[in-house]
Amino acid sequence: MNRILLVAKREWRERIRQRSFRIVTLINIVIILIAASLPTVIAYFQDGTSDATTVAVVDDAGSGALQQLAPFVEFNSTGDAIELRLPG
Repeated sequence: MNRILLVAKREWRERIRQRSFRIVTLINIVIILIAASLPTVIAYFQDGTSDATTVAVVDDAGSGALQQLAPFVEFNSTGDAIELRLPG
């Protein structure tokens, strides 16, 4: 077992010393950061000013979900869709 750890440690050190490993690791970090911040950038440049999110509530089970959401709900003119405004 000690030999396996010794070989693994040596291989890991050799891999880290390679320039290509460092470059690819840096590129991956940059791609992850861009992907993580993309929704924020899109929202910043988006033209829409609406804070409302349109959702559909289907309560086939009769659990009363719409009554629980009543303080946050506005019905549209057709009555089949709602506008949900979350606090904050």
